[in-house]
Amino acid sequence: MREQPIFVPHESGHLAAVVTLPDQTPRGLVLMLPGASLDESIGSYLLFQRAASRLAETGIASMRMDYFGLGDSTSDAEAWELGSIDSALGQAEAVLAAAGRGLEVDRFAIAALCYGGRVALRMTSRRDCAGAVCLGPPLIEQGRWTQLRRRYGTSGLAVAVRRSKLMRRTVLRPLRRALSERKTTSLVQGAVHELGHTRVLILYGEGEISRDAARQRAARSLNAMGERLDPSATGRFGVELLPTDAMAGFDQMPAPSQELVLDRVVGWLEETLGGRDASLAETTAGAREAVLAAAAD
Repeated sequence: MREQPIFVPHESGHLAAVVTLPDQTPRGLVLMLPGASLDESIGSYLLFQRAASRLAETGIASMRMDYFGLGDSTSDAEAWELGSIDSALGQAEAVLAAAGRGLEVDRFAIAALCYGGRVALRMTSRRDCAGAVCLGPPLIEQGRWTQLRRRYGTSGLAVAVRRSKLMRRTVLRPLRRALSERKTTSLVQGAVHELGHTRVLILYGEGEISRDAARQRAARSLNAMGERLDPSATGRFGVELLPTDAMAGFDQMPAPSQELVLDRVVGWLEETLGGRDASLAETTAGAREAVLAAAAD
């Protein structure tokens, strides 16, 4: 296995990325997209570091990158807006194009964390995208509640309302219920239309679902969507809850939980790009049992 840092020219700056190559000619490529809150250097998300190494052992190359303004990439980024992915999409496409110039692979897959999952879903429209696994993505569209909170959330009136238990119960909570958006993003529907040539797996940890109402609604909506798919497409779209905490907190997970997530992600990517070892299914099942056993102790 070999790892090589690169800087990809894009717009007025350079995007930092790390390419992980197997010892043999790569038989596939995985693009790894971070969330929008990681401010360390490339690879600060431990799952992607470990997955890159595991994938290289099976002949699959990978690239993990930093967006502008984050990690080692240059340029200052404005505040990240979950509803806007155009800038990040252009950056991901630039890094992917750089990989295409150096690697002779026909198709690629994507592993994406949180916000990166929204970018990944858009990229499934590419005919050379074999699939995307999205870890803990925020897939509920932002509604008027989010807009109001951002515009007036720090005003004196808003602060006074939040400090009052009575006002929170009689004003704030009813207003939030009335104005909060409950529909999944159109990016999901767009990816579903591409299932003829691609696959999609969305993974949540049970811990983040229990604490995040938006992701809980997203999981329910996605499951219902999967049940309505044509039988020919049901095996190409999945939503899974793993008995772990939030995917973004992979670094803090107990070792059995880390192994469970790693086995599921790497196994799915290998299967998507072809040539997955059948024993990985047994390995993942064993890791799941270990996590449940540890939780029961």
